[in-house]
Amino acid sequence: MFNMTHYLRFSIYKNDLVVIDINNDEFFIMNDINHENINRLTDIEEELLAAGLIQSLTPISDNNENFYDERWLPRKAELHRINPFLLLKAYSIFLKCKKNLDRNGYYGIIYNLNNIKKNDRWDKYSPEDIINCLNFIMPFIHCENPCLIYSYVLVTMLRKATGKGTLVVGVRTRPFISHAWVEFDGEIISDNVYLRDKLSVIMEV
Repeated sequence: MFNMTHYLRFSIYKNDLVVIDINNDEFFIMNDINHENINRLTDIEEELLAAGLIQSLTPISDNNENFYDERWLPRKAELHRINPFLLLKAYSIFLKCKKNLDRNGYYGIIYNLNNIKKNDRWDKYSPEDIINCLNFIMPFIHCENPCLIYSYVLVTMLRKATGKGTLVVGVRTRPFISHAWVEFDGEIISDNVYLRDKLSVIMEV
């Protein structure tokens, strides 16, 4: 039986309904949804939240049409702070995560992140050290969706070190853009801190 909880997520950007098919890595957009239909969705918002189908149905009304039209890039690494052992770990995890993403897409990310546990051997690595190593690696590896793989690897390492970290995917329409980022202790790290004001969140892992 088809299970929407496993495969679909929904969000609203302005008057557009955005749907992501996690199983097939596809986004669908229904433009100019009338207010009556939006109200019908918000009437069952609690049920949709409980089922994990949405993060929020609060429409984003931002008018910054140039936001994220440029290619996303990580911050520059601080070379004097790089831990060589952590760098090797980061590179190994990056390759494993990229392989999983290429093979299994969003569904692979969700399954993998939900099964990562804190590792006491990672206690000595701070979130800042992890971010710095990952920032060093990123320019040397070509990725079709750099923000997604970056966020996936970062959350993987953060959960090993701290047991915390959330991968968030946001969307906007006209033109359509999806962007992934990481939140730690409720704050956006290593990215624009106002992303939730600019993009409508469609998935959190």
